[in-house]
Amino acid sequence: MTARRRSFGAGEARGFTLVELMVAMVGGMFVSIAVFALAKHASGFSMRQARVADATLQSVVGFERMRADIARAGFLSSPNLSKDPRVCRTADDDLYPDRLKQLASVFIERIPDGLSTEATENGLAPRRIRLAGSYA
Repeated sequence: MTARRRSFGAGEARGFTLVELMVAMVGGMFVSIAVFALAKHASGFSMRQARVADATLQSVVGFERMRADIARAGFLSSPNLSKDPRVCRTADDDLYPDRLKQLASVFIERIPDGLSTEATENGLAPRRIRLAGSYA
């Protein structure tokens, strides 16, 4: 059996009908809408992930800076100025100002009562840390 070639006469035109073209165009539009929706969702997701990664990195950098500052506290100084007899005569000496009597490498103090923060409004008693040393 041999396949016959169909020959088109002058009256028969080759091509698609209008219905076939419309079906193909509608199908193509559905595919392009689906691709656009997926691309939009993927770009929004990647932007959210980039913001989360940036916030995480900034918090790590902040904690590392705080860790380094605490590690350098007291560098090239006395750990506690008022208790070091080689630096201060006595802690009760009136020659030193009050803030200098409290000078220490790491000094943790209560936040004053008049200062309102979110933590004090929630019934917590936050502390404040004061560091002293050579940070140059």
